[in-house]
Amino acid sequence: MPNCQVSLALIDTETTGLDPAEDELIGMSILLGRVDLHSGGLFQVLDRYTGWRQPGRFSRRAQRITGMNRAKLRGHSIDWSRVQRLIAQADLLVGHAMDVDRSFLLPWLPQLAHKPVACSLRDIDWFGMQGMERADIDYLAEVLGVSVEASTEGVPPERDCDTLSRILAQPLPAEPDRTGFQALISAACRRTQG
Repeated sequence: MPNCQVSLALIDTETTGLDPAEDELIGMSILLGRVDLHSGGLFQVLDRYTGWRQPGRFSRRAQRITGMNRAKLRGHSIDWSRVQRLIAQADLLVGHAMDVDRSFLLPWLPQLAHKPVACSLRDIDWFGMQGMERADIDYLAEVLGVSVEASTEGVPPERDCDTLSRILAQPLPAEPDRTGFQALISAACRRTQG
């Protein structure tokens, strides 16, 4: 029987804003796991990593949004060699805003330019086909009945990776025979073959 598993890395970043030319990466999480193509569920978490880094500039607005501040980040740096090892093990990189995440990570990880990616925000039609009012992670979790870990410090990236992994393992609302993971793997395959 052929291998019916895909290794993927769910990635989420925390930044000081949305413009990689002006803003900085301050944190990231990776959840490396295996998805069974038949069931569409994440059946094994292989590894995970969360790292933070001290930014050069960090506006008060960004501090309020992220729940982080200079004191919490002072002296922190991301273990880029560990991140590279995790990414090397993945067949597919997945993020809820993968285009934004990747744009902030490319200066540190140029090999991302050559890895297949899927964006759970863009590659699943949450609004039209799936009939959702919003597509943010907290809303999708609520509608799909996925528990979300409470946080007192903004939305840490590891929480979003964990929650997204549970959202994507669920059947899609308008396609009960297909999970979010299966939809993203199909979208990535279409892009690499097209």
